[in-house]
Amino acid sequence: MTTKVEFAVDMTCQNCVKQVEGSLRELEGIHHIDISLERGTVLVNTDMPYSVIQEKIESLGKRAVLKGYGDNTISAVSIVGGTSGFGISQAIQGVVRFVQTPSGCIIDGTVDGLSPGAHGFHVHECGDISGGCDTVGDHFNPYNSTHGGPDDDITQRHIGDLGNILANESGRAQFRWQDKVLNVDDIIGRSLVITEDSDDLGKGNSSTS
Repeated sequence: MTTKVEFAVDMTCQNCVKQVEGSLRELEGIHHIDISLERGTVLVNTDMPYSVIQEKIESLGKRAVLKGYGDNTISAVSIVGGTSGFGISQAIQGVVRFVQTPSGCIIDGTVDGLSPGAHGFHVHECGDISGGCDTVGDHFNPYNSTHGGPDDDITQRHIGDLGNILANESGRAQFRWQDKVLNVDDIIGRSLVITEDSDDLGKGNSSTS
C-alpha cells in the first residue's frame, strides 16, 4: 500500500532538485516524486519506511524534515522511549506513525537502541506508562480473542497483537506494514509496548509474549 510522504528539504537551486530526485530514484520503493524548489518540499508516493527516504535525502548533506504523511487521512503518532516514554534504557528512542487507509492501518516507524534481533510489538489497553508494564494493562483485546499474530483473523488475535519488529546489529529497527485489523482509533489513549524478547505469536507456551 503506497502513501504520500512530504518532506521539507533545504534546496537552493535546480541542481539541488536534480540531485535529490536522482538519489531517490535509486530506491525501489519510490513510485512518484514531486519536488518544489519554490516551496522547498519533496513529495513522494512510497511503500517504504519514511525514515529510509529521509536518510537518503540527508546523505546528500541536506536537512530533511517530515512535513506530512498520507492524503486527507486519519493518523496518530507514538513517541517511543526517551524522555517521553517509559523504558529500561534512555538509549531506546523512536517514532511510530499510524495512518488509516480504506484497507487497513499503515504502521511506519523507526526505533533505535534495541538489542539486535526480534522484539514483541503490541498496543496495550491503558495509556498510563508511569509504571511500565505494571500500569499499561494487557494487550488491547476488546473481543476477548486468543493471543496471535498480525496475520491471524480477528478471532485468533488481539487487536493489539502487532507481531515483532527486527533490530539490526546497530540496534535500529525500521519497519512499515499494513495491519488489516488495527484502526487508528484503537491507538488513541493507549500505549505502545516493545518487549525485550520476541513474541511467539500465540504459537508457544508463553503467557506474557
